[in-house]
Amino acid sequence: MKIIDARVRIPYKSFANAAIFKDPAAMDDWAAKFNMPRPPKVAGMDELFADMERAGVSKALVSCRRGHNVENADIAEACELYGDKLYGFVEIDPKDGVDLGMEEIEKYVLNGPCAGVAVEPGFNRRGPLYADDKQFYFVYEACEKNNIPLYFNFGGFIGPDYTYTDPDRLVRIERTFPNLKMMIAHAAYPHVLKVIHLAMSNPNIYVLPDMYGFDIPGGNLYINAANTWLKNQIIFGSAYPIFDIKGAVNYYTNSGISEEVLPKVMAGNVEKFLGITD
Repeated sequence: MKIIDARVRIPYKSFANAAIFKDPAAMDDWAAKFNMPRPPKVAGMDELFADMERAGVSKALVSCRRGHNVENADIAEACELYGDKLYGFVEIDPKDGVDLGMEEIEKYVLNGPCAGVAVEPGFNRRGPLYADDKQFYFVYEACEKNNIPLYFNFGGFIGPDYTYTDPDRLVRIERTFPNLKMMIAHAAYPHVLKVIHLAMSNPNIYVLPDMYGFDIPGGNLYINAANTWLKNQIIFGSAYPIFDIKGAVNYYTNSGISEEVLPKVMAGNVEKFLGITD
C-alpha cells in the first residue's frame, strides 16, 4: 500500500533549531501522553528518510513554521535537494504585506520547487491573527485562483486560546472561497465535531488529525469519520519527530479504518489534495 506522511518536520537548517528537535526529553514526555513510540534516532535527514523507509512511506509533506523561526528559503532548498521525498509548503505572513507575500508565492510555488502555501494564524510570526482576518484574504484568493493547495496549521495549542482554532473561522473562509483546497492540520482539535461537519459540506476541505488522531479523547471520531462521511477527506500524518513514523503507520492500519478506505487515508486523499490525482 502506498503511504504519504502529511505531517513531518524536517531536521534541516532553521527547522533543526526548533524545540521539537532540541528538547528530546520534552518530546519523550509528549509522546508518552499519547501512548506512541518515539523515533529510534533524530539527528538529520538520513535518519528521517530511514524512518520513512522503515515505515513504507514514499513521500512526506513539510510545512514551514515561521513563528518557530523556520525560513521559507530552507524549505524550498530542502525540496530542491530531496524532491523525490518531500512536498514543501511555504508560510505566508500577511503582515509582511501583499507585495512580499505574492512575491514568495510566485518564487517558491508557482515558479519554484514547493507544492503549496501554508498559514498558521495563531502562531503568525508578527503576532497572532484569526484565520478569517481579511489580511489573509489575498493569500486565499491567490491559492484559489491558481489551484494551490493550502496547508492550514490549525488546532491543538496553535494560538493564544481556543478561539484561534474554532472552525467557525473556517466557515467564513470557505463561503468566501468555495473552491479553495484546504488541509486542516491538527484537525481543529479539540473542536472535533465542528471540523468534521464543516468538511462534510465541502469536499475541498481535507482533515489531517496527525497527533490528535492517536490515543487521545475524541481522536476516535476522526477514524469514524474516515469510515463514513469523510472517506475521501481524512489524511494520515505522523507528526514526526514527536512520534516514530512506523508507529504512526501501525496505529492507523490497526485503528479500525476499513480495508476499502485505508489506501485513501494513507495516500489517495493527500494526492487528491495535491492535485496529483482527481
